[in-house]
Amino acid sequence: MKKQTILILVAVLIIITACGNASNSNSNAKGSIELTISAASSMMDVLTEIKENFEKENPNMEVTFNFGGTGALRKQVEQGAPIDVFFSASKKDYDLLLEGGYIEQGEELLHNQLVAIQPKDGSVSTLQNVVNTNQKFALGTPESVPAGFYAQEALQKMGFWDELQGQMVFAKDVSHVLQLVKDKAVSAGIVYSSDLHRVNEVDIIEKIDGALHTPISYYVAVIENGNERSQEKQAAAEQFYNYAQNETSKALFEAYGFVIRDKLVEDI
Repeated sequence: MKKQTILILVAVLIIITACGNASNSNSNAKGSIELTISAASSMMDVLTEIKENFEKENPNMEVTFNFGGTGALRKQVEQGAPIDVFFSASKKDYDLLLEGGYIEQGEELLHNQLVAIQPKDGSVSTLQNVVNTNQKFALGTPESVPAGFYAQEALQKMGFWDELQGQMVFAKDVSHVLQLVKDKAVSAGIVYSSDLHRVNEVDIIEKIDGALHTPISYYVAVIENGNERSQEKQAAAEQFYNYAQNETSKALFEAYGFVIRDKLVEDI
């Protein structure tokens, strides 16, 4: 009788252990492949939505974003940060990574436009008005934020750059510029047109002529990680890279105010 009882207990333990292993296996399957993606902060909202769609279709994958100024993100890649996919808001930074051998495969994806903005119902009528009235003016730090670099080029060609010295507040990225304007910490600022869908608390002063600055191009790339990335993770990185360029993702980019590269070529 005792022997029979022991056998029953052993059988029960085996079943419990098997169930536990199956549960752990299912748990590990969900999000078992983790991707780290660095992206320009101007892409935060649209990429967050693309990530949600991607993870729904690929429940075994988990995407973590690192948003910031493209120049700073590029330096992180050069310093060996474990980045799988990179979205650049700057051709210059993309080219530097390409020349340095950090890019496995890449593609020009999107275009954008600069706009000068002010707080809702602000008193600024033109950029010239900002210069004349000595008001605070925000833009991204040109050395590390592409939007700031493009803004500097435009302001120089408009003859405002030197006049705005002492009035400018340099921000860490376009999201920071937007926040400064929303909070009325400055009277005006320059952001991308794609940033405007985020808020109702700002007004456009004027759209900046694209001929006044380098074309605003966005690139997507799979970052070269040598032998450190497993074949499974490599396939996942390439899958997200391709997913960001499919028709569903392109439609989302357009909904968020970006211009698809293919459509720009068609227009030309």
